[in-house]
Amino acid sequence: MLEPHSRRHLIEALRPPEGYELSAAIGTTYTLNLLSLLTAPLAFTIFDWEDTEGNPTADPLALLETMRRYSDRIAIFCEAGRIQVPSRGHTLFAYLENSVFEVTAPEGGSFHPKVWALRFLPVGEGPVLYRLLCSSRNLTFDRSWDTLLLLEGELTDEVVEGNAPLGDFFGALPRLTVHATPERIKANADLLREELGRVPFDLPEGFDSVSFLPLGLEGYGRWPFAGALDRLLVVSPFVTPGMLRRLALQSPRSVLVSRVDSLATIPPQDLEGFAEKYVFGPLADPEVEDDAESSENFGSTDGDADNDGVLKSLLGLHAKLYVADAGGHARVWTGSANATGAAFDSNVEFLVELTGSLERCGTEALLGDGAGDPGFRDLLEPYRPKTEEPESDAAQEELDSLVDGARRGLSQARFVATVSAHPAEVGTFSVLFEAENEESLPTHPGVSVRCWPATLRKTSEVELGPDGSATFESLSFEALTSFFCFEVVGVSGGLKSASRFVLTAPLKNAPEDRRERVLRSLVNNQGKLLRLILFLLAEGGSGDSVAAVRGILAGETNRGPEGADGGYRLPLFEQMVRALARNPAALDRIDALLADLRETEEANELIPEGWDAIWEPIMATRKKVRSG
Repeated sequence: MLEPHSRRHLIEALRPPEGYELSAAIGTTYTLNLLSLLTAPLAFTIFDWEDTEGNPTADPLALLETMRRYSDRIAIFCEAGRIQVPSRGHTLFAYLENSVFEVTAPEGGSFHPKVWALRFLPVGEGPVLYRLLCSSRNLTFDRSWDTLLLLEGELTDEVVEGNAPLGDFFGALPRLTVHATPERIKANADLLREELGRVPFDLPEGFDSVSFLPLGLEGYGRWPFAGALDRLLVVSPFVTPGMLRRLALQSPRSVLVSRVDSLATIPPQDLEGFAEKYVFGPLADPEVEDDAESSENFGSTDGDADNDGVLKSLLGLHAKLYVADAGGHARVWTGSANATGAAFDSNVEFLVELTGSLERCGTEALLGDGAGDPGFRDLLEPYRPKTEEPESDAAQEELDSLVDGARRGLSQARFVATVSAHPAEVGTFSVLFEAENEESLPTHPGVSVRCWPATLRKTSEVELGPDGSATFESLSFEALTSFFCFEVVGVSGGLKSASRFVLTAPLKNAPEDRRERVLRSLVNNQGKLLRLILFLLAEGGSGDSVAAVRGILAGETNRGPEGADGGYRLPLFEQMVRALARNPAALDRIDALLADLRETEEANELIPEGWDAIWEPIMATRKKVRSG
């Protein structure tokens, strides 16, 4: 339920239970921010890697280690053409390339679900655990009001009645992607499909049953609000007239909560079926702060317009929630579906339905009566429509639609990128970027398309040819990427419309040692290596170790190996000895790191002189204990 005075970050919900580690995770989102995805795996580390203000750290070494460890266990499926253009390139994007998969809805709408399934294995003895997150929030840096349902359960041997739709949803995802899905992802999707059918989830307090509703999936219906409803509360940031009329028919006492800008576009007669209409009051608006990413990132704000309009900015209400009083009990639907025609007619969406007691889970339980504990109604004020008609510019809307149509076409063009050594500049590369499906390319004379690798600035852009091809010359090793930024510009009659987004393109003939080279580019001196090793020792270790790494991440300590005893060497030795008894898994992670570094030519320059004399006896003891 909405808790207006208790906000929770997605990264908290992803964190493994105590004594468990992530085995596999599949998530879905409409829009995707690549930097947000880079920080998400921080949740899977044992230590709470946050900065002084509680935000996920942007420390490159912290991100490097988490991506090395977890990128192959994560798959994110998102709407094709809705990856945001990053404000800056990042070398670590290379670790995301095999984790991001673009999807198109089979019935022509949008791929719009926001749901995660996470599989956790015990570090020692114990059952396999599953966690389901059903949210209204995309995987982006937004500050909107959303809902998040968290369900957990143990894997059993018995099939759970009613869980089949949940497993079918995750099992179907690899079949919806623009590009072929790797066998590793198919195997994880099949594993989740089979095992989720045998997980009895623990229900939130006050509820007694749960059901799963994958809208837009073959074999499943699209209308979840069957049966008689005494009262229906609709919470949706985006609405359309036809869907509001349909929902209002469910009950003569319906209540609608939406956004002022959304309701302003609805004819008054289409709102008459709702007995009460609310919008967020000023106290509910988030504080707007300077955000370098959004201010630099034209057209990359989060959004949730389904298929009824262009991408909209996300501040304020973004939750999608339907609560009904029905014959003495409550029914609650939560998930991704807006009260729009697209959501229930053509999109792929995901909802969870919970039933519970009317007193604890019904419409008034959520809204609150203004007495006692704060309720949702405390955030609301009655909607008062303006007397004047909202202004509309038909020509601009037509141009916006043309540009969005071009974006949709490009997202289905199936681009590929072929890498070759540059013939004249040693150590650099050329990339031939081309579309396999030329039929979906935009052909309108008023629309132009430019593109550039996401690892580079926009100044490296080139125009996409009529055949859907472009060539990028003299790219460094670090610039190679399967993420390509696009800018579509439409011009007509003095009007202009533009859209920026990222598309994925499988890399052909890319160097096989790309990840090792990325590791080497970030860990490029002994000081950084020792700092990363200290990071690994601190994770899950003693309070002294944690304090030391917090200081490093905050920039309070940055000594290199040239200090007395190498600066970090004495603390490292002490921590490694402690780790033998208290945190042996940290030693295994350091051993894996060193093995990867030894694959590079510069290993001898990075690993301090005399390191093996200390490290080899420690690891010999570790292996002896592990085998005994």
